[in-house]
Amino acid sequence: MRKILLIAPSYPRIQYNISGVYPMPPLGLAYIASYLKQNNIEAVEIFDMPLRRLAIKDLKNALKAKNFSIYGITSTIFNLSNCIEIARYIKEISPNATVVLGGPGASSFPPEIIFQYGEYFDIIVHGEGEQTMLRLYREIGNGSSFQNIPNISYKKNGKIFTNRNDNYLDLDKLPFPARYLLDNRY
Repeated sequence: MRKILLIAPSYPRIQYNISGVYPMPPLGLAYIASYLKQNNIEAVEIFDMPLRRLAIKDLKNALKAKNFSIYGITSTIFNLSNCIEIARYIKEISPNATVVLGGPGASSFPPEIIFQYGEYFDIIVHGEGEQTMLRLYREIGNGSSFQNIPNISYKKNGKIFTNRNDNYLDLDKLPFPARYLLDNRY
């Protein structure tokens, strides 16, 4: 059975020293997790680094004990360098795992830039990630190509491909976020 780990990376430490700045729950990841679980994919976990104020070395220790086949990392413009470092480490310990980058940071930059600096990412998700992660999970399990999955960029044979955008998401059909996968200290 394939397992998915959704990672909320930490931010540069300077942000923790600003008065009144507290980590926010990674609701985007919680929505993705609940959508996957609604579609009978139970092996989903969330690793929330900002809340625990964990550094990359802490993530390394946690990942050594687990065996995930898909890693989803959410990004912002501010933590993109941490996302790249996390992806590099994932590929070191699990070279056959699929590393997916999503979130506002992934949608803000052209895929060429992200792949140039983050050669460890296999797929970049543009826009909403719920339906896209479900399709990726199913396609990776079937060994199929990514060419029919909208809202992604990927590398194949050294070339970068960007699929059509289809960002329609019916919010009424989304389940509530899987807050039970998050720590309750927010």
